[in-house]
Amino acid sequence: MRLRPGAVRLSLPLVLCACDTLPRSGSPGTPPSRVPPAAAARQADTSRAEVRLLRGHGWTPLRILAEDSLQLPVPATHYLSTKRYLEASEMIGLDFSRFAGRKLRVVTYGVEGRSAPEGSVRAHLLYDGPEVVGAWLSVEDRTPGIYSLDVDPYSL
Repeated sequence: MRLRPGAVRLSLPLVLCACDTLPRSGSPGTPPSRVPPAAAARQADTSRAEVRLLRGHGWTPLRILAEDSLQLPVPATHYLSTKRYLEASEMIGLDFSRFAGRKLRVVTYGVEGRSAPEGSVRAHLLYDGPEVVGAWLSVEDRTPGIYSLDVDPYSL
């Protein structure tokens, strides 16, 4: 998979891909929380389905942090991580279990909203082609740190 300039490839059980409507965070290796505010200031194109999805659940996408791909196990709930991703996705009506055994694209966004401290929440969108088939939040200082988009992790 070819990465665009400025994209960060993560060694996670995710595979993340880029979107041209949001700015990327700083250079590879720059922690998202240290990105200058000016770099995060450009707003997303509100016509994009993924931006509408995030905003519809109270999250404002700031920038794309990473892109990669996720090889789903068979069944999709075989790993605890993918089981939690699926549960969080199902809470907002997305079910990616039918893609078990396939490699899907994942885009990670830095988001802000609700009561979350700046830079602490990331939204992960799972794609089959152009369609968003899964979505969840990850939070740095929470365990297990995986939440549905419709949850404010800091109000629990």
